[in-house]
Amino acid sequence: MSIVIGYSVVDAMMGTTEFFFLPDSLIYVPEGMIIGMAVCVISGFYPAWRASNMDPIDALRSD
Repeated sequence: MSIVIGYSVVDAMMGTTEFFFLPDSLIYVPEGMIIGMAVCVISGFYPAWRASNMDPIDALRSD
């Protein structure tokens, strides 16, 4: 699904998709995956850190 959407977005923005599967453009796939994983880890770390510093009784009481 993401390949279809990405292909459509590139076609709509650039008017051509001749460079879509070239090695020069495929280097951005792992970079995007790394950025996505970093965002997920960072956004999950802060709530987990806050929860680990709370007293369990207070956490259960506050709902």
